Amino acid sequence: MSFFIQIRNYEKESLYFLREYPFLRVATDAENLWLADFDENFIKLPQIIAIKNLVIYREEANILFPINSRLPAGKVPEVLWTPIAHFLPVTKPKYNHNFFGIHDRLSINLTPYDTPQPIQAILSPLNLLKDYITGVPRFRYGHLKWVQIGEEALVFGSPSASMQGKSYWQLGFHLLPEGYHFEFPLLADTIRKVFRKSKDSMLLWELDGSHTAIPFDYFTHLAPDSFAELIR
Repeated sequence: MSFFIQIRNYEKESLYFLREYPFLRVATDAENLWLADFDENFIKLPQIIAIKNLVIYREEANILFPINSRLPAGKVPEVLWTPIAHFLPVTKPKYNHNFFGIHDRLSINLTPYDTPQPIQAILSPLNLLKDYITGVPRFRYGHLKWVQIGEEALVFGSPSASMQGKSYWQLGFHLLPEGYHFEFPLLADTIRKVFRKSKDSMLLWELDGSHTAIPFDYFTHLAPDSFAELIR
């Protein structure tokens, strides 16, 4: 038996924690968001129950029944289903790091850094990543991981992918643009503690001092099938 979840479209932001379950599928209609491929144990998770305006259905022979009801509510919606990681890609929020309360200020600036560092990640448009994985042997990228960020792909691993894009080097849990460092390197650990949303995330920095927090479990192994599944 499988289960479906229906919520209102405006509750989309409450679903980002579900990206860590790549087997889930999502679809939309005029007013609702639909989630599919749940099992009975999954729908009992506290995070699921806490979602506002939630309706859970069980599916039998393509008919939906509200949970704990024997009265049918309708058929499984005829909508376009997509993997949840594609529907809810990692985004690049812009943060104002320059104000924390009335008295505490922390300005994040990056400055040129002339000590060469090994490249650990490449941020590149999705079409260039597609050209890369279809144009080189698999052993060239089999060790790499990647995550979609908007219309770009962050490819992580060393040796790095040989393709055009922004290059980043790794400093602990920070990914810094090639040729740049924090203005005050000794504050790197303090910055990590302030801005990491969880202990299991990486901070991707831009030259303007903005960053994107990327949970480690958002990364998947780079392979033609994982790439095709997320961008189709």
